[in-house]
Amino acid sequence: NSEALNKRYISKKHPHRWYSTIDKVDSGLLRRPKILVPDMKREGKFSIDRGEFYPHHNIYYITHNHNNQKLLQLLSALLQSRFVFNQMKEISVLMRGGYVRWQSQNLRKVRIPDILKMSEVQQSNIISLWQEEKYDLMNKEIEEFLSIECESHSVYIQKEKSEKFQFQSQ
Repeated sequence: NSEALNKRYISKKHPHRWYSTIDKVDSGLLRRPKILVPDMKREGKFSIDRGEFYPHHNIYYITHNHNNQKLLQLLSALLQSRFVFNQMKEISVLMRGGYVRWQSQNLRKVRIPDILKMSEVQQSNIISLWQEEKYDLMNKEIEEFLSIECESHSVYIQKEKSEKFQFQSQ
């Protein structure tokens, strides 16, 4: 109904752009590598988009300032670990069937170790085990690192300029 559309504020202000999205669209995000995190998740692998999809509708995403694929894979492995999952079960809403809400306000509270303190060998082993879906071995490797590296810090959901990772929701 064009008459109803023409009465809208946006169509009066910009007649050539009579439509408007609810969420702001960041066209640069489409081409950026990112970890895709569904809002609700029981188990399963986190997905890494190499810059082909645009996340929306209850999909959170994590990017890296320098589009570092290796660090995104390592962070995906850590997010999928028992260490992080147990934290998420404690701080998030547990849904029927054991599903955990992976909302951004909960991701902000997750404590992870400084992954840059891992040796190259540890990083490569964890990424390989994650890619091969050998999660028990991956968890053992992560737990071994955690037993050595007791000092941890939060991964913050902040502006890209000041942090290494950016968490967002759509």
